[in-house]
Amino acid sequence: MYYIKNEFRSPYFNLALEEYLLRYSSDDIFMIWRDSPAIVCGRGQNIYEEADVCAASDEGVSICRRFSGGGTVYHDEGNINYTFILNYGGDLDYSSMLAPVVNALNSIGVPAEAAGCDITANGKKISGNAQARVGDRLLHHGTLLFDSNIDRLDRLTGERRAFCSAMDSRAVKSRVAAVANIKDFLPADLAFLKSEDFESQLRRLIFPEAEETRLDDVTILKAEALASEKYSSWEWIYGYSPRFHFRSDGVEYTAKRGIIESVSSGFTEDVRESLIGARLSLDSLVEAGIGHDAARLMLTGK
Repeated sequence: MYYIKNEFRSPYFNLALEEYLLRYSSDDIFMIWRDSPAIVCGRGQNIYEEADVCAASDEGVSICRRFSGGGTVYHDEGNINYTFILNYGGDLDYSSMLAPVVNALNSIGVPAEAAGCDITANGKKISGNAQARVGDRLLHHGTLLFDSNIDRLDRLTGERRAFCSAMDSRAVKSRVAAVANIKDFLPADLAFLKSEDFESQLRRLIFPEAEETRLDDVTILKAEALASEKYSSWEWIYGYSPRFHFRSDGVEYTAKRGIIESVSSGFTEDVRESLIGARLSLDSLVEAGIGHDAARLMLTGK
């Protein structure tokens, strides 16, 4: 088992790095990492249902799609992500993968317990997890909300899911759950811990025997290329969204892979025709002939 010290903060790079290591490394790997603010959706999700894409853009929050399935999570530097990449021939299994993390949290006084593919404390979600497999290689990764911006998380994702009745699709839906920071559950003698301290604690508590190593130049270059070609591309982030139907405030349309297929109502015939084939992005919709407010309505339902 190797422990990788990953100090990169780009969510696109870090997601690409996970896929590259899953596909091309043969080692068992434990990695801890953090991202700049980002909304990270699962592989089979509709970005437009899961995230308030306009508000996220306004606030400089990246929108990402990961290689694994599952629901949407929020990253920032107060959230610590962990990754296991293992040679593992068995079925997908959350309980055994969550156990060392739950045990580590319990050992510092956090009342953590596994709840399906999540980790909770006193009934509130503190960790969301997902898995992916390539051959006999298993990727298990999860968030650990330590001192994250919960208000932003709720506003850009949680409130979004509760609100978004405007969109109808067969995409994987995230579950709305009450969330909390791990810091809120620490005993008094550990209340001083900062995110970087907690990150160091995790490395020691989860796999203390893991041999520490750093990313080599070839791996970094390959991950950077994959981040540029795939993970930061519009086609992967937005264009991978399944077909959905939108209806709100007199506007009705159908889109597939982030492209408008048909517009049933809400605009003049000429504008409806110009919208067909347009990308579901603010710039493309405005360029197609509708106002800024109408474009935001089509993207967010409000």
